Amino acid sequence: MPACSMLARSSPTLAKARIATFNVRGLTSNVKKQQLAKDLLSYRVDVCGLQELKIAEPFDRSIDDGYRLVGFGQDAGHHGGIGFAVSKYFNEFLRKHKKLSDRVGYADFSLPAKSSSETSVDVRFVVAYGPTAPSADKTPSLREDFYDCLSKAWNTPNSRTLVFGLGDFNSKVGTSKTPCIGLYGKGVRNNNGQALVQWANSWEIVLANTLFRYSMRYRTTWTGSVTNRDTGVISRVYNMIDFIAVPARCRPLIKRARSYAGTLTSSDHKIVIADMDFQRLFKAYRSNPKTKRSVGPLAVRRLSSDATVRQDYKAKLKESVSISHTNPCSEETHKHSPSQKWSSAVNGTLKAAESSVGRMHRSTSGRLTLPNQEVARLSEQQREVRLLAESGRHSLAELKRQRNQIQHKIRSIQRADANERLDRLAEKVEQAPDSAQMFLAASAMKSGSQPSSIMISRRQSASQSTSRIYSVEINQLLSRSQSLTG
Repeated sequence: MPACSMLARSSPTLAKARIATFNVRGLTSNVKKQQLAKDLLSYRVDVCGLQELKIAEPFDRSIDDGYRLVGFGQDAGHHGGIGFAVSKYFNEFLRKHKKLSDRVGYADFSLPAKSSSETSVDVRFVVAYGPTAPSADKTPSLREDFYDCLSKAWNTPNSRTLVFGLGDFNSKVGTSKTPCIGLYGKGVRNNNGQALVQWANSWEIVLANTLFRYSMRYRTTWTGSVTNRDTGVISRVYNMIDFIAVPARCRPLIKRARSYAGTLTSSDHKIVIADMDFQRLFKAYRSNPKTKRSVGPLAVRRLSSDATVRQDYKAKLKESVSISHTNPCSEETHKHSPSQKWSSAVNGTLKAAESSVGRMHRSTSGRLTLPNQEVARLSEQQREVRLLAESGRHSLAELKRQRNQIQHKIRSIQRADANERLDRLAEKVEQAPDSAQMFLAASAMKSGSQPSSIMISRRQSASQSTSRIYSVEINQLLSRSQSLTG
């Protein structure tokens, strides 16, 4: 049993949760139900889609460790049955569950937001059990009926409902890169796999356990055997046929997805688990003003260092003042109170300053830097490239090349800006009186915690600036010593 089995759990109010799919190969005995409850508790699973329960009648009961076990039963009598296991933390948020066929069913949850003033997030988990490849190739209507029913489960009344699939699809998707498959699939794609890929692409879905780089033992989900008819040798077969399907827009919520062996529940399938950061669900729909980064202050230092910026600010300020005082004797102007006139003047001044001077940029570390329009433009391009890479619909190698080119441009601009500021500071120190040069040089070379400090981009620039700053002082000392010794 994993060491994490005894870890305490907290309420899953938009917090991190674990969803899973598990083909249990029969759940008729009470002993196996107890083993399943221990496995789910060991791996801290909140919602698990189950296949092949082998129980014909529908049921809804509690098992050990607070888990709720829901079985949909079966009409045809040979599909094995499907169902859900829900932890006690998520059970209170379960609104309804429904069976669509012997192979597809779903459970609707309404997860609460962080505060009572915010609406809840509707989440649907779909359990699926696809037909095997031999039976689907023999009777293609089985495959068509399965994906038609699966599409009905995905078609929710509310477009904002997030749908996650938990299933044994009996499909080998292979390793070829498609929008719905990551770089870490397995095997050669069969007809069932082709049908799954086409269906997932049509609904903009990604298969979570193909997105992460793990060794093959953590990617395979089913273990079988094949006997060589000539030699009689039995060989092990490892396939990847169980998947967790996640909407492409929720791909950033997936923190980890892989298979786990060593469960107490006896089965030829491994349990597949995905770690989901549901804490970020609500932020995807509605921004939280408490988490917004505050706007940086006006870059007033540019007024003293850049003559072009000063002229631009004067022109825009004059234009703003002239607009607010176009006709001071008009009747419309006299209707405004002094406070309104003052507010209009202040807003005009701020607007002129923001459009000409700009605001300091606040980085993720909290450091304030002067704005640079070219860097801002390139940063926006870099963000767009990152979003394209996350979508999985474009060549990753080409996107990496574009990102590297943008990064090199940003660094070259920042290096040039740093060197320019360094040159201006060195010139300022050289033009200062002899008695003030040492003080200005020492204050300039302090740590970067002060807003007036400079950034030295490389060792060569640092040595050049140091030599220039202290050259005058050292030459004076040398000349004095020579005069004394001469």
